[in-house]
Amino acid sequence: MDLQPTPVSRRYTVRITHRPPLDPVVEGIAPVLRLHAGAQGLPHVYADGRLCLYEPGEWKTDMPVASSILPWASEWLFHYEIWLVTGAWTGGGDWPSVDQEHLGAAIADNDPGRASQPAAPVTDPPTSVAY
Repeated sequence: MDLQPTPVSRRYTVRITHRPPLDPVVEGIAPVLRLHAGAQGLPHVYADGRLCLYEPGEWKTDMPVASSILPWASEWLFHYEIWLVTGAWTGGGDWPSVDQEHLGAAIADNDPGRASQPAAPVTDPPTSVAY
């Protein structure tokens, strides 16, 4: 899926994978997300590269991906572009790269058995995706 946060923004390709009842997973595919000069890592991404779009439990299974996750991903990209220029994240929220409990909670919310395991790459097609 291609997203362009503003008319003057770059176009970004993101992959949204959704396997109900798990939360949707959003990954930036292209272009490669660069770092602000001097930054050690991207803000508001999980250790496995998934974009952090919402707090654990904020997204509910009855929320359509097209009217929740998709605009949230576009908003994340908007704040990413500001961060890339200024070095300041304007999107608010917790930062899972620093707050590892947030990452563990997000994984545990989806599958309590995986809370202490690293995320595995997705290789099989999603069971449903809504756009």
